[in-house]
Amino acid sequence: MKPLSKLNPAITYRFNILNLILLRDHFVWLKSKEANPDVGFHMNYYLTNTNEGNDKSGHSCGTIACIAGHAVLVSGQKGFIQSYFNKAKRWLGLTEEEAVYLFNGSFTRKCIQDITLDDAILQLNHMIETGEVN
Repeated sequence: MKPLSKLNPAITYRFNILNLILLRDHFVWLKSKEANPDVGFHMNYYLTNTNEGNDKSGHSCGTIACIAGHAVLVSGQKGFIQSYFNKAKRWLGLTEEEAVYLFNGSFTRKCIQDITLDDAILQLNHMIETGEVN
């Protein structure tokens, strides 16, 4: 993982790189064995209560959220789940097309329900290292 001090100064980021790093670091923490999260990970849900078998974080949480859902939670924003796409898009500084690509899991060939936390971390690292979403 690249810390902020190691970012390539030649890259002009169109999106909010600080918030992207916060989200990536949140996912790295969520993946760790030391984490004791209230919300797990699943790309098919903005934020929902579920049975513990749906959590892809490995913590068997009863509540799960996708990349956009976690972005809203990390940002501290409140509101209806229906507005999570737009809230996460604005907080990360993404265009509509970039948000659709990221939040729909188009960065992998997997079905959305099979996308793992590792897949999400890899994509966020790609965005941080290259300044590109795809």
